[in-house]
Amino acid sequence: MKKLLLTIILFWITGYSYSQLTNAEVYSFEIGDVLQTKRTSGGTPGYLYELDTIVNKVVGSGIVTYTIQRHTVFIGPVSSETPSVETLVVNNLSSAANHYLYVSCLPPIDSSYTDLCGQGIDQRKSDWDTSCFEPPMWISTLHEGLGGPYYSIVDYSNLLDLNYELIYSNTVQWGPCGSYFDVVVGMEEEITEEFTVSPNPASKELLINGIGDEFETRFSIINSHGKLIRTAYLINSSIDISELEMGIYYLKLETDTSIEILKFIKV
Repeated sequence: MKKLLLTIILFWITGYSYSQLTNAEVYSFEIGDVLQTKRTSGGTPGYLYELDTIVNKVVGSGIVTYTIQRHTVFIGPVSSETPSVETLVVNNLSSAANHYLYVSCLPPIDSSYTDLCGQGIDQRKSDWDTSCFEPPMWISTLHEGLGGPYYSIVDYSNLLDLNYELIYSNTVQWGPCGSYFDVVVGMEEEITEEFTVSPNPASKELLINGIGDEFETRFSIINSHGKLIRTAYLINSSIDISELEMGIYYLKLETDTSIEILKFIKV
């Protein structure tokens, strides 16, 4: 009995054996699931945030098709915001889900565990080998029910430092987990005083002060939740806001040379 108890304790300490997640396990989304990711922008200072909401799910024979409403925001020297609708098709449901593999002289190590949010994690990472010259370190993770692969790569020889991570999820199966990045807070940090709007608060029309005629200016109106309300080209330095609901908004002005963000109140 003591020997059996010792065996159980040792198994609990060392963890369970490696279990590779299948496509069906990794991409088991439900309508209403929300996922937010963050990634480096590939050499440009700043970060790219993607907020994905599952809006439709169609199950076929050995295949699942998801419709995703995506809100992409880049926070950096020149910030941008793009809404889109994406389609994710998952087939070979019983097959092992693919990792992000980075070719290097380091052999991979596979492991699996359960994270603090209760999700099963399938992880592959590089093993350290002193025979490599400045070996790149990389790690790829697949999350049960939350997609992937997410990865981190540091390669000094090729001057690469890439990161793609899941930072927040609010799903039917797992519930809220992680830290949500508030797009509005990011925009607050980008607000400029070079241009102004008047009157502010306004009820019918906004006048943009400081915009010259040498560049064509595109404007976007974003509400306090980060949702894009309207986008068009500026005419006569004024914008009709009479149809907007009362509240706080952000006005993004884009020319060929700059992007400026202003804040206004609709009353």
